[in-house]
Amino acid sequence: MKRDQGESVANEVKALVANSVEMTGISVERLDRWMEQRAKIVAKVRAYNPTWRDPGTLLITDQYKNKPDSHAFAEHSGSMDDSVIVPLREQLGSHFANHTLR
Repeated sequence: MKRDQGESVANEVKALVANSVEMTGISVERLDRWMEQRAKIVAKVRAYNPTWRDPGTLLITDQYKNKPDSHAFAEHSGSMDDSVIVPLREQLGSHFANHTLR
């Protein structure tokens, strides 16, 4: 889902997830926690590179400590499972896969 940058993306995602909570088992509170983390990633990358453009997707990467960068997760890269899904699944105590989030 790609849209213009900004709060409208976050609000649209929240609305979509709120409507599918029963199907996915992901609560709005969990989504809020991810959106806070996502905002921290965006702020960190923009502090290093003010011209960086937010890809406008829900899931983004958090790459490189010395030269922060971020991109939308690619569907078949495997990076989402290793970087986000597995740690998030363990932290939340709820099983889901990247396919659940599509």
